[in-house]
Amino acid sequence: MDVETYKYFHLDQPFEEKLDDTRTGSGSFNINLNKETRDWTKPDVHKMETKLYPIPPETIQNNQINTPGIIKKYKKWNQSTIFPGTERYIFTYVSNNGNNNNNNKTKMKKKQTTTEYNLIICFDASNFNVLPTILDNMIHQQRLEPTVAIFVTPGRRPGHPLGKYRDNDIEGKTNILHDDPQRSFEYDSITDTNSQFLMKDLIPFFKKENPNIALTTNPRKRCLCGSSSGAVAAFTSCFHRPDQFGVCISHIGSFVNIRGASNFPWIIRNTHKKNIRVFLQSGELDIDNNHGSWPLGNYAMYKALLYAQYPKTDVRFVFGKGTHSGRHGLNMLPQTLEWIFNEATSSKSDHNNDNVQHHGDGKFSKL
Repeated sequence: MDVETYKYFHLDQPFEEKLDDTRTGSGSFNINLNKETRDWTKPDVHKMETKLYPIPPETIQNNQINTPGIIKKYKKWNQSTIFPGTERYIFTYVSNNGNNNNNNKTKMKKKQTTTEYNLIICFDASNFNVLPTILDNMIHQQRLEPTVAIFVTPGRRPGHPLGKYRDNDIEGKTNILHDDPQRSFEYDSITDTNSQFLMKDLIPFFKKENPNIALTTNPRKRCLCGSSSGAVAAFTSCFHRPDQFGVCISHIGSFVNIRGASNFPWIIRNTHKKNIRVFLQSGELDIDNNHGSWPLGNYAMYKALLYAQYPKTDVRFVFGKGTHSGRHGLNMLPQTLEWIFNEATSSKSDHNNDNVQHHGDGKFSKL
């Protein structure tokens, strides 16, 4: 495409200048320039999704675990050098190292200084509030190794007219995210800025707060996890820095034309493969709007990874009947964590040669 044609179709415009706010905020879920406004959030659809994808038993607190993981909260963290002038909510989880004896604190402290912990970083912290309980249960059952999890919200610019959260969202109690342009800037962009934020801001802050906790340096044990635009942030950071982050969990990823993530399939096909493992999940009722089709975007990502010779044991795509919600991803999260971290058993759990799981009878022919 020549430069003039590129400009004619306004492909050179920054995200904020593309269209009016009703097309770039949460309203873009329902607007089509060529049709009437549509409503994709039908109650019967969510009833179906709830029935089809129940909450996994690992989310239920186990009373036999005497010493669950330690959680610390930082409500208005504003120390970022990569995104200056922002504040965000962070909470961290450190597993108890599998030791459930309250009377053996000395031994536990000794273990903390010698054990290397797996690392999980979750974007959009409120989407993964139940993960600490899942980790407690899975580590107690010896299905996972000792793990640190860091949960982080996108930055908020105090006083910005479109950057206001509801008062009760600062602790991740609600999911009011769509209208804040800072979130899109941090998560939907496909530059290496977000990986720099993780390496220069977030992880050093955790280490400063937890000097006795040794994080693994093995990229294949350092996982980035996100949903929607947060999934783009997770994949982008892994793709730019596979030496730091070698595994990605993507739920309902926004691999569409918001800030360039729709280009990832082409980029993947024309780039030497990275040493990363990728889990992708979407559903036939995922979003289809002016930015693109979420189901087709995720399928294009999967096919691009296979074309680029990523091993089938390192790529999985699960396609169901769900909407743009975290229900299906949560339903599979314990099994996903096992697949992501336990490479030795990954090939045994593949359901078919193509490695696409149609979970809940989701079919591309219905799109």
